[in-house]
Amino acid sequence: MILDHAILGLLHWKPLTGYELKKTFDGSIRHFWTADQSHIYRVLGRLAKQGHVTFESIPQEGKPNRKVYTITEAGRAEFHRWLSAGEPRTSATRNPLLVELFFSGSLSDAQVLDKLRSEIEKSRRELATYESIAGQLLEAAATSATRGSFFSYLTVDYGIQMVRARLDWLQTVCKRIEDAEPDNPGWAERFEESAGSRAAGSGKGTQPEES
Repeated sequence: MILDHAILGLLHWKPLTGYELKKTFDGSIRHFWTADQSHIYRVLGRLAKQGHVTFESIPQEGKPNRKVYTITEAGRAEFHRWLSAGEPRTSATRNPLLVELFFSGSLSDAQVLDKLRSEIEKSRRELATYESIAGQLLEAAATSATRGSFFSYLTVDYGIQMVRARLDWLQTVCKRIEDAEPDNPGWAERFEESAGSRAAGSGKGTQPEES
């Protein structure tokens, strides 16, 4: 039901047509949640039946009537209830690359590297998109920073940090494969060393407890 509440959130700003909702959706939260036009209209129909939105049909000369959707008081109450409570979240992960990588012992190093380098290029393009959105938000905030824009920016910052972490991991894996680690019986020791380094790094700045 995330899309239902995302639409309520957008209508919380101002009344919109289904077409305007799609444009607003794509210009605001598409970097972390997507929806096509037909899906948006289906959800609007459901929200109208629930009494969470209402609409006004505005005649247009030579065109179909323009339906403008407005959030109702019941819709506002539902939106705030959802926003305060949050959706149940699971830790389930679905990542096609990891499924393929799990079975990649059957491939040559060159084949695996081709796959990973392709992922690196995709991640770089994704990072460029996030950074472009971040630049636009920061430029707008320079003249009109609001509480709402602060929280909007956090979602983009999350994307940037996640993609950078993914890129770092992909590049590290490529280097290990290039160094012929998959066929080196000592590969586990290298991972243990890395895990130890990360654990030590995460504890920087902490002081040992006095006994």
